[in-house]
Amino acid sequence: MLSEKAQQIGKLWGIEAQDWLDIQEKKSPALWNPVLDYAQVGKGTTVLDAGCGTGGAALLAQHRGATVSGCDASPEMLAIAKTRLPGADLRVAELESLPYGDRSFDVVLAINSLQFAPDPAKAAAELLRVAKDRVAVVVWAISHCEQKAIFDAILALFEKPPKGRGVFALSEPGQLEALFPRTTAHEIDCAFEYPSLAIALRGQMAAGPSQRVVEIFGKEKVEAAVLESLKQFVQPDGTVKMQNRFRCVIATR
Repeated sequence: MLSEKAQQIGKLWGIEAQDWLDIQEKKSPALWNPVLDYAQVGKGTTVLDAGCGTGGAALLAQHRGATVSGCDASPEMLAIAKTRLPGADLRVAELESLPYGDRSFDVVLAINSLQFAPDPAKAAAELLRVAKDRVAVVVWAISHCEQKAIFDAILALFEKPPKGRGVFALSEPGQLEALFPRTTAHEIDCAFEYPSLAIALRGQMAAGPSQRVVEIFGKEKVEAAVLESLKQFVQPDGTVKMQNRFRCVIATR
């Protein structure tokens, strides 16, 4: 059973799960492939994607010959993942309480999921517990990240911005490393490109944090703020391009 907080997070990510798959997920292979390289995922590797979403990273791992499992707090996203990964062990679960035995997987992935855990330290301990060899954790890099302009536009809606750093909670160098023993860190560039401003807006609105702010201020107000912020990234041909950087930390047991 999911905690109440995990249920809330999962619900938000499930609202626009299809748009996430159709638009936003397509930006991520440029991030996922280097992560799988750093984590040494290949033929015969057993992999858990913790916070697997609609299953894109797990699918890439499977194409490399890995045996993949996944879990996520969003039943809607997991339902999509199941259609793409028939036969894979995919479960509704939260990072702080993974439903697997100790050392069940060669590699555990947590790509843009750990920063959403209410208790990151407990979640990190769980990721290590179920890993035989290594854990790959990815978060946004707070530097060289044009996506931050979107988050800043959303925060500007608040008269008193909420405490904490939101999606950048673990982005400063050293924060992830403090949660894991024996780590190596890498930076990965991954541009977000969209064919039009309208598609960019839909992709951005598909994220769980965007939907949380919609609950507070209403869809129209949030979309207007996001759209205005996106305009600075429109290219001469009408496409939208944002340069982003991520931090990948590989922890070994």
